Amino acid sequence: MLKIKKEYIVTDDNKKKAVLLDIKTFEKIEEILESFGLGKYMEEIEDEEILSVHNAKKYYSTLKKYWYDNLLLQKDILKWFSRNTFTL
Repeated sequence: MLKIKKEYIVTDDNKKKAVLLDIKTFEKIEEILESFGLGKYMEEIEDEEILSVHNAKKYYSTLKKYWYDNLLLQKDILKWFSRNTFTL
């Protein structure tokens, strides 16, 4: 079990409001949560179809195009907003 060194921030009426952790402890907790989440995800997809290398590359290229197209669209929207001002 991970031993957690913590300090509490309390309100004026001495009720616990927040917790302070040293960065090493925080990073360890973060690592544990990520590992747990990865394990749960692996369990969830255990029965899913395994793609061949060819199909995986094909699927990945569609994702790259999708994200690239959306990135370009977002840039266009930001350019449009930067050129147009609005008053409420």
